[in-house]
Amino acid sequence: MEKGKKRRVLVPNPRQTEQASPVRGQPGPKNKLQGTTEAVRTSVEQLQKQHEPTAMVPKRKARFEERYRRVTTYLENEVYEKVKELHEKGGIDRINNLVNTAVKLYLRKFYGYGHH
Repeated sequence: MEKGKKRRVLVPNPRQTEQASPVRGQPGPKNKLQGTTEAVRTSVEQLQKQHEPTAMVPKRKARFEERYRRVTTYLENEVYEKVKELHEKGGIDRINNLVNTAVKLYLRKFYGYGHH
């Protein structure tokens, strides 16, 4: 090969292998909700209205630190085993929810908590 001359690689031009215009399916509906059932359309429209800027935005909850206080305590072995079993079987969603509810009920029953 002569010096200074580069070897040409014969690779097909990608434009030659592509189609001139891609094949398209049927055009989609102009209205995104076209072709859906009335019930679905109504619920989607209601959701869209809720997200409009004029819709009332619910107040944000207070920060976690402002709503909760950490308490470290001990449960009796039998109580702990029952709570753990209920949680694992899906009887209760969260252990802290059970404890909060139990304490509220106890305070309501014996100390009038929540009755104004």
